[in-house]
Amino acid sequence: MENQKVSDDDGFHIPSKVLAADGQTVDTSGKVWELHDRSESTSKVRLNINSALKHDFDVTSERSERLIILYLYERLRSVKAWTVHGDLYAFGRFVEWWSENKKCPLEWCGVVEPDWRAFLNYCIKERSGNGNDFARLQSFYRWGTYQKNFSDFDRDIASSISVIRAPGNSKGKAVRSLDTERGPLDDTEVKLINDSLSTKKGTLKQRAIVRLLLELGLRPLALTIIRGEHLSRYDVPVAEEGEAGTSIFYQLEVPKLKGRQAKISTWYKRPLTTDLGKILEKVSRSDDNLLLHWLSEYKSPRGKIADTLEAWVREANITSPRTGQLLHLFPLRFRRTLATDMAVQGASKAQIAQALGHNDLQNVDVYMDASAVILNRMEEDDAFDFQDEVVDLFMGKVGDPDDEDVSEQRIPGAAPQVGGLKGTTGHIGACQKQSPCSLSPPLSCYTCSKFVAFEDAPHSDIADELEAWIQNSPDGVDRRVPQQHVTTLKAIRQLLQQLGDK
Repeated sequence: MENQKVSDDDGFHIPSKVLAADGQTVDTSGKVWELHDRSESTSKVRLNINSALKHDFDVTSERSERLIILYLYERLRSVKAWTVHGDLYAFGRFVEWWSENKKCPLEWCGVVEPDWRAFLNYCIKERSGNGNDFARLQSFYRWGTYQKNFSDFDRDIASSISVIRAPGNSKGKAVRSLDTERGPLDDTEVKLINDSLSTKKGTLKQRAIVRLLLELGLRPLALTIIRGEHLSRYDVPVAEEGEAGTSIFYQLEVPKLKGRQAKISTWYKRPLTTDLGKILEKVSRSDDNLLLHWLSEYKSPRGKIADTLEAWVREANITSPRTGQLLHLFPLRFRRTLATDMAVQGASKAQIAQALGHNDLQNVDVYMDASAVILNRMEEDDAFDFQDEVVDLFMGKVGDPDDEDVSEQRIPGAAPQVGGLKGTTGHIGACQKQSPCSLSPPLSCYTCSKFVAFEDAPHSDIADELEAWIQNSPDGVDRRVPQQHVTTLKAIRQLLQQLGDK
């Protein structure tokens, strides 16, 4: 490997190229390093050393800067690109703090224990209450002291600051607290998103990204890896009312990313809704190209994904009822929503971990905690007070069974999901959907736009029995399950109100 001697008195050399942890060769000869955030991805990470270290202000000595560069160089060999990016900008914030408080160029040999403690206090007070920047530089100081044995670093100082425990980000805080800006979306917000998608707000490309994140909770990195060949379509023959037909099903292979280097450990198939499958067929160019091929046109596809979400919310004009502001959407928020919703619905830790692509269960507890908060709120609130609904939950329409435009696909009132609802007999309505339903009729019908509710059907009886079942569910039933049907009950009550008004 070609070496570049950076200074006669530095005492070390920084090679002009480095083999990164995932196999990429990165040019490190200049002050701006560029690499893909992983070898298979089109998304790039840019390490602008001059910009991060405020080079124009001349606040670091040449040697102290070279030590930082050498550390970043060696980090690239063992950790992923975004981790090194975080390291670089932690240095940048330390340099800025040093310049403002010390009024002299930074020399690592001049940074003593009180300086480190003062920087940590600054991080806690000014940097979102955590000491992540301090912890990153703490690792750097250990590296310079014990691994490299550079004279710039003092072993006594290294020992004294090694016992300082910097508070990190409160892991899962946004999820556990159901933060209105960064936590999981609530049911009303998800419905507003779905309504905007169903009415085709925004461009086709925007809807493709929103639907993928909403349905699968993928990391943005995965969207920059999945190719056209990973989308599968299945045309399945079906017979309905004695007539032959075809149903279309879609699946998408998604990567499971493992470890600090985000290596692909395996690919696994996830089912897609028909709407999403059709959208992906339209936007995909070929099996060889990225599925979302236009992302490869940008230096930062992950940044483009974030920008796309913000632009789509503005275009769809989605206002969060909880904040009164435009809905704050970013990719991780969809993952948090998916996992929290699964927990509320009674999914196991293993099922949630599998859906998120986790290798273990250690990161799943936060969603179980959040689901407990949601369910407690449901129990504390008057679950059957329907006067203050923000959006309509009954999505169908009212019709007459004798109307010519009403389908012959009748829906019986019995519901085995909740003990049968034995008091209800006959048909409650009709389904206008052309393909077989993958949901759970009849209860799922009341929140479906394809449902035609018959005026004289026993909707009131169903509501009464469902409410009684929710309140007095039998022993052995997971308490999350009854709460899932609260939304259905609200929808039925709204239908009854419509019928009464009519």
